[in-house]
Amino acid sequence: MYCIICKEKKVYSNNMCVACYYRIRTNEKQSQLPKKKCECSDECQEMIPIKTIKGKSMRYKAGHQPKGELHPNWKGGIIEVGGYLKTKCPNHPFKDCRGYVFVHRLLYEQHYNVCLLPWIRIHHKNKDIKDNRIENLQSITKSDHNKIHHPKIDKSDRFCSDPKCNDPTKIFYDKNGYERWSRDGKGGWLCHTCKERLRYEMKRLKIKNI
Repeated sequence: MYCIICKEKKVYSNNMCVACYYRIRTNEKQSQLPKKKCECSDECQEMIPIKTIKGKSMRYKAGHQPKGELHPNWKGGIIEVGGYLKTKCPNHPFKDCRGYVFVHRLLYEQHYNVCLLPWIRIHHKNKDIKDNRIENLQSITKSDHNKIHHPKIDKSDRFCSDPKCNDPTKIFYDKNGYERWSRDGKGGWLCHTCKERLRYEMKRLKIKNI
C-alpha cells in the first residue's frame, strides 16, 4: 500500500508514509500552541507558533529568516577555511559548491586581469597565509608549491640494518621518485626488499601456528 497523501512511498502509519505522518503530526501539535506574528518584517502578516515542538522560541517562519547582510552574524561575506580567507563570489568560474573563492586568488586575478587555472597555486612569500598583499603573492604550479612546503629529506646516511640484506646501501624508489625506507623498531632502517621479506615470514609463522 502507498501513502494516501503523496501516493509515492509505502505506508508507515495511518495509511501515510513516514514523511507525511510526521509532518501532519507536527502541524497538529503546533496548531495547539499560541500564535504570534513573524518578526521578519513589519509587512509580514504570517502567524507562527510561539515555540517549536522541542520548546525553543520561534521568531521567523521557515524561509523568512534574514539572509546575507541582514543576518546578525554577517561578517562581510568572508569566512576562514583552514587558515585561508574565502569570500563570496557566485559568478567565479572556479567557485566551490557554496559559491566561495579564496581571497588571495581573487586579488591576484583582479590585479593582473587573469583567470587562474585549477592547477595553479598562489604562494605567500613570507609564509603568512593571511597576508594577501599583492607583492606577497606569487603564482606557481602545484608541483613547485609542494616542493616549497614539503622539501625532500636528505636520506643519504640511511642503510639497511638487516644482516641478511644482500646490499645494505641499495635504495628503492617508488613511482614518484621518492626513497622508500621503513623503521626496524630499533632506531634503524630497513630497505623495501627486506621489509617485504620479513612481513612475508611473519605471515607464514602465523599461519603455521594456527
